[in-house]
Amino acid sequence: MFYGQIVHVSDPGKIQIFCPDLTPVTYAPAYGDRFIINVPGYSPISFRSRFSYSILIHPSGIDLTSPDRVLEALSKTMKLSKAAAESLRGLDEHQFWNSIRLYKLARKLPEVDISESTYRLFLKLGAAKLEVLKELHALDHVPHKILFSAMLTFLIRVKDPAGQSVNPRYKRDLIDVSRRLKNVNSVVIRYLKSERAYSDFVWFILSLGK
Repeated sequence: MFYGQIVHVSDPGKIQIFCPDLTPVTYAPAYGDRFIINVPGYSPISFRSRFSYSILIHPSGIDLTSPDRVLEALSKTMKLSKAAAESLRGLDEHQFWNSIRLYKLARKLPEVDISESTYRLFLKLGAAKLEVLKELHALDHVPHKILFSAMLTFLIRVKDPAGQSVNPRYKRDLIDVSRRLKNVNSVVIRYLKSERAYSDFVWFILSLGK
């Protein structure tokens, strides 16, 4: 996949996910051609003249420093579906690379069932802040981008409780939560205009209440 290439990445171990037969080294080998060479200042020209199978880590190489860059580089070779790529974008760096590793080995992504937990968080929107934070803490293993997407779905349903489900209890839940919410549109817009860090998400969740 990346054999014989120059790549820009923060950790040689991430490249080793795709090229497990290569050995990370911090020197320029005098012989052999199965290395991930991490030598600051090593010339790409010298690398290309000497190696054809090894990989050089260098700022001028293929940019793998962000999830979007990684997914762009891998979209053809790993044949990720759009749905799979979107689910990976929502992960933090550690979860992202663990998922990439699993997908490379088994061609599957980790499954996380968060429907019940996110619904409990939704039911607390607009309630006492301590109650909201308690439910949010229970979901600290879930990327906040995924949580925001789930909350946004619920908030859309809140606008028309009657048309969402034949389940009376679900309708009642939507109505009860809607009565506690305020300025939903402006809060959502402000979050979308922010850097969307975790602290911004916490602000978003707490700002929906009256």
